[in-house]
Amino acid sequence: MITRRELSVFWHLLSTDLKILRFQIADKLIDMLIWVICGVIKSGFILPAFGVSKEFGAFVLVGSCATAGLFEVWPAVIGMVSDFTGEKVISYYFTLPMRSWFVLLRAVVAYATNAALIGIFVLPVGKLILGTAFNFANFSFMRFLLIYVLTSIFYGALTIWLASFMKDISKAGSVWMRFLYPLWILGAFEFSWEMMYNFSPVAGYLSLLNPFIYVMEGIRGAVLDWQGSIPFPFCVLALLTFSTLCAAHGIVRLKKRLDFV
Repeated sequence: MITRRELSVFWHLLSTDLKILRFQIADKLIDMLIWVICGVIKSGFILPAFGVSKEFGAFVLVGSCATAGLFEVWPAVIGMVSDFTGEKVISYYFTLPMRSWFVLLRAVVAYATNAALIGIFVLPVGKLILGTAFNFANFSFMRFLLIYVLTSIFYGALTIWLASFMKDISKAGSVWMRFLYPLWILGAFEFSWEMMYNFSPVAGYLSLLNPFIYVMEGIRGAVLDWQGSIPFPFCVLALLTFSTLCAAHGIVRLKKRLDFV
């Protein structure tokens, strides 16, 4: 059972993480908004001029909101691995009166919070760009809050899971090119799962192993009048499962890697 003392240390460490983030958040938001604005202009104005549906802009905008936190995973993994192979600041955390798995769970929460903050302005900015082409008429706040929080937690869990596999930062490029990018680009960012299934039922069923499918289908179910083929509750359940598996496996692997009990 988690003690009050451990919770107190947990909160103080998390507060420190958030204070550090405070000095970085402006640059991170600017970077993210540049990416979102360019993507929305392309999908909402340029591509429709060549026959693509005008609704594509809103479709991509909502996917961008779900993707924003993903771009924090890669630098976070690099930061963790750099510490493992360098100064090992994390060793200090293990001297605190707090169980080791709780220290690593703190990292998941910190990275999830970071991911959540980065994507919070995506929809309002997209609305300013798209105007009437995007509206909140079908927006469900409770559904959005649930799927957005779960998506952020998944990104936090994914961070420590990936860090547990990467031996040193020379492999950082491979993490993105060999793992994150294929999952994301084939994870229904620019198409729905139903389109994938209609293209190839085999590919459709295989894509159900991709957690980004549930991220995209879930958030579109919360924001748009989107009759997705994957029910919203199933997206919630799938993200809970992927997050738990990534966090649990990542913690076990990191405990072995950092050689502590």
